Amino acid sequence: MTAGISAAPSHPATRRQALVAITAAAFILLIPVLLNGFPFVFPDSGDYLVFTPHLYRSPYYGLFIFFFHWNRFIWATVVAQALIVGHLLWLTLALHGVRRLSPAAIALAALLCVFSSLPFFVGFIMADLFTAIMFIVMYLIGFHYAELSPPLRFYLILLGAVAMAAHVANLAMAIALLCPMTVLLFWCRIPRAEILKRLGILAVPIGLTTAAVLLFNIAIFGVLSLAPAAPDFLLANLIESGPARVYLDKACPQAGYKICAYAGRLPKTAEELLWSSGIFGKLGSFAGMREEARRIVAATLDRYPAEVARVTAAHFVAGLTAHEPAAEFRAANQVPSMTGLLRIKFGPRTANAYLASAEMRDTIPHALIRRIDDVAVPVFFFALVGLGLYAAWRGRRREASLATVVVCAVLGDTLLCTALSGVHDRYQARVTWLLPLAVFVIGFALATGAARKMTSERNLRESFSKRHSQGA
Repeated sequence: MTAGISAAPSHPATRRQALVAITAAAFILLIPVLLNGFPFVFPDSGDYLVFTPHLYRSPYYGLFIFFFHWNRFIWATVVAQALIVGHLLWLTLALHGVRRLSPAAIALAALLCVFSSLPFFVGFIMADLFTAIMFIVMYLIGFHYAELSPPLRFYLILLGAVAMAAHVANLAMAIALLCPMTVLLFWCRIPRAEILKRLGILAVPIGLTTAAVLLFNIAIFGVLSLAPAAPDFLLANLIESGPARVYLDKACPQAGYKICAYAGRLPKTAEELLWSSGIFGKLGSFAGMREEARRIVAATLDRYPAEVARVTAAHFVAGLTAHEPAAEFRAANQVPSMTGLLRIKFGPRTANAYLASAEMRDTIPHALIRRIDDVAVPVFFFALVGLGLYAAWRGRRREASLATVVVCAVLGDTLLCTALSGVHDRYQARVTWLLPLAVFVIGFALATGAARKMTSERNLRESFSKRHSQGA
């Protein structure tokens, strides 16, 4: 690729084609939410819409979407998300030298709309979409920085900061991904100085996010921590899975923990303990239990390290098979207060549209979506592994690096989320769409490279034949 690719090419006709392709891709990705009749929402969506401060939630996704909906246009949020993703699809294809770029971007969007979780997260007012966006942006900056124009570099750095700050778990995953990316950059034979430069560029959104998260936690909660609620979630998960429950049964009441008052009647699941039983609230909720949770988790890890490792591995394996898109989009998962919130912020028409949505009427075809996902995710996963190995064998190191980054992203997201919060389809589904994306991009890039090689060889043969005939 020629250095200095821009978000929209400089030639007017090519620029129009790019804009049409990006807009068409965005529209295709919005089809499921348009059929729903309203943006997909979850009880947590309300916190983002009203800037409710919580120890366990980042405020920055709510701030980001506010600049689109302005408490008036709730659909603007999902339209903006669709356009961001549509542009990233187009850009990723362009940077891999894919021929017939605009049709390829539209075809990729159609593939992802039918066979991936992407359209459900594009239409979802939740921060989960930005986890996968973060991984794409990190890959593009790390492996294609030299090919980007200065405005596009600035845009990707800013988008990376927004994506990292959007969800409390994203920063940890971004930092962790730097390790395999560094190895891959050296493997791609990029000069050491250039690698250090790119890692320094990636450190900019990481540093901005770190500062923003710390500032928020200090200013609002008086806590100097990047993830102050992590011990609470881990404690609840270890109580559900067993090790912490066993520890508390033996340590209480002598240990003097507040939770000892409920040791014999703790709920079976982490969800019940944290949200519905009322016990966690009586103990002081996340802020009041943070230090005690930290001590109990440390003691459990010290006493039962093998058991903790076993349940963590079991949750990780279970998470690899739990990735149903739209699993949470059911009326039973909604809360009555959502209707009132929408009526106050966006007006009665918006509230009525929410009540009339397919999500609230339970007419979303969950069984069909689950059947497609159960086949598509493993097929694309193993196809990506195979394509990555083939690309490495053919010396296409950047394509092989894309495959490796996506596999690491999917596995890392699954490990972190299942270890901290247990097995929930949404946490895995939010990144599984990267698998078909990478398969499509790498497949087209390899095919384009093969076609160019054949064309070059044919031109050489024709040139040789012409010179030979002239010499004769």
